[in-house]
Amino acid sequence: MNDVARGHLRQSTYESIKAMIVTGQLSPGRRITELELVEQLQVSRTPVREALNRLERD
Repeated sequence: MNDVARGHLRQSTYESIKAMIVTGQLSPGRRITELELVEQLQVSRTPVREALNRLERD
C-alpha cells in the first residue's frame, strides 16, 4: 500500500469513527475495543489506533 492510500485509509477510518460517535452509534461512556472497531470497519488495527489517538486530541 502506498503513502497516499495509507493516508486515505487513516482519514476515512477517523471520519467513520467520529461519525459513529456523533450519530450515537457509539454511546457515551460505552467501552469499545480496537478489535470491535476493526471488525466493524473492516480495517487493520493500525488505522483504528491512529484514529482513536487523533480523536483523543480533538
